[in-house]
Amino acid sequence: MLSIGSEKLGVSARLLRTGAYNAGRIASYAAAGAIAGVASQTLGALLPAGLGRPLAMGISALFAVLLALYMVGWGSALLRIERLGGGLWQHLKPLAQRFIPARNAGQAFALGLVWGWLPCGLVYTALAWALASGSPARGALLMLGFGLGTLP
Repeated sequence: MLSIGSEKLGVSARLLRTGAYNAGRIASYAAAGAIAGVASQTLGALLPAGLGRPLAMGISALFAVLLALYMVGWGSALLRIERLGGGLWQHLKPLAQRFIPARNAGQAFALGLVWGWLPCGLVYTALAWALASGSPARGALLMLGFGLGTLP
């Protein structure tokens, strides 16, 4: 279980650490969205005119379908894609473990920054939308919105 610090802390200290953790996680999502936006622009530059964006949108639609199939129990392709991200996570996991438990807001923020790269099919689906955004700024903004939507 993810720990952001001692249970003996007061409510305000726990809220500060939780907020810092989530700010770090959402910052990671926004950075990933910007990277997806750069990939989208690069794809557009490498492919014949007018083909890059429709291809990115098709990839985004495919991920949405894979997510829907997974959610109703009719497919596991998204799990296979998550496993691909597991390779990156194996390199990041030791870094994340250095911040568990988070003893202050700075460590909680750092933990969130690393935890934002945990393999997750839902995040990958949102990143596919960011790929279809066509720009780093729009990709980052889309993932920022996604991250804020995960707060509840």
